Amino acid sequence: MNDMLFQITNPGVEEKAIQLLEDQFHFQMSWDMKSFYLKQNGAILSSGIKIDPEACSLSFFHPIDRQYQMHVLTINKLLDWKNMDGFIPMCYIPFCSDEADDSYYIRVDKEGYGKVYYIFSEFLDEFPEDPDGNGYIAGCF
Repeated sequence: MNDMLFQITNPGVEEKAIQLLEDQFHFQMSWDMKSFYLKQNGAILSSGIKIDPEACSLSFFHPIDRQYQMHVLTINKLLDWKNMDGFIPMCYIPFCSDEADDSYYIRVDKEGYGKVYYIFSEFLDEFPEDPDGNGYIAGCF
C-alpha cells in the first residue's frame, strides 16, 4: 500500500507476534497481509479513502498484539470477542474498520483463503449465510 495513505503508522510487528496470533487462533495469515504487518503494525488512514459499498471512509488498520490508540483494538482482542460470540466464523480475520464502524475481514480457510470481505454491521445476520453475496470485495489483501 502507498505510505501516503496513512496519517499515523507504527513500526512493524515482530514475526513472533504474528506466529503467536496464528497459533492461538489456528490460522495462517496470507503472505500479503503478513508482509504489511511486518512493515507496519496497524495505521490510521488519511480521511477520504473510500472503497466500501456505503462510501464510508476507511479509518484504521487494527494492530497485532499492542494497541497504539485507545479506540483502536488489536486483532487479538477482536478475535477473542469473535471466539466468544461465535456469530461470524473464525475463518474471517478482522483487520480494518471504517467511519461507520463496519469491518473488513480476510478469509483464512481453504475454501476462500485470502479473499477480503466487508461486513455491514446492520446486515450482520445475513453475512454468515452467503458471504460471497453479502460482503465479498476483493480476491486478496
